Amino acid sequence: MRYTPPFTKEALEKIKDADKIYAIPLYPHFSSTTTQSSFDALFEEAEKLGIEDKIVTVDNYHLNPQYNEAIVNSIQETLGDENPEEYDLIFSAHGLPQKIIDQGDLYQKHIKENVAYASQLLKEQGIDFANVHLAYQSRVGPLQWTKPYLDEKLKELDNKKVILYPIAFTVDNSETEFELDVEYREVAEELGYESYKVAKAPNDNPEFINALDNIYRRIKY
Repeated sequence: MRYTPPFTKEALEKIKDADKIYAIPLYPHFSSTTTQSSFDALFEEAEKLGIEDKIVTVDNYHLNPQYNEAIVNSIQETLGDENPEEYDLIFSAHGLPQKIIDQGDLYQKHIKENVAYASQLLKEQGIDFANVHLAYQSRVGPLQWTKPYLDEKLKELDNKKVILYPIAFTVDNSETEFELDVEYREVAEELGYESYKVAKAPNDNPEFINALDNIYRRIKY
């Protein structure tokens, strides 16, 4: 991990004698701010140990079928026995300053591709929501961030039944647990939403585990 134990240095020291090291980021979508910065830290430490040539990486896997199946599974579980046609679905992604996207960062492109893929997979499985949206959360500071902002998206919807899926995350954390399920829930309640549901990230969903295995085997061979 970058900011909590086990840190990159500790992990590499434990496996430095391996013939090959396969590094799969827990960021499905490539960004210079996440994937690349993590790889930079990884290779910086690897060079100190003289093992940088052992490392094989993958930049993104947002179109991996098993990963997207995990997304669909989570949305289905959140929906339960209710009629999807009564709900709008919002894929909520972590935002980035727009200037980073304008400089050529692929993050927003990958997010949009992921939303399109998962939306098609939902339709193929007969899960038809009233509408499907993409919005961005977690903006800070005075700069313009990727739009539409999630709070503004919630304000503009006529349908007051909504399911949110944290499309940028593979594991639940403070931004999915607190930001989506507490802070934005308060916004929805103030706006008179009848139903506000937040789906879980893939976490230990078997399809996500299968996706990681599939990615490993693909970059290994």
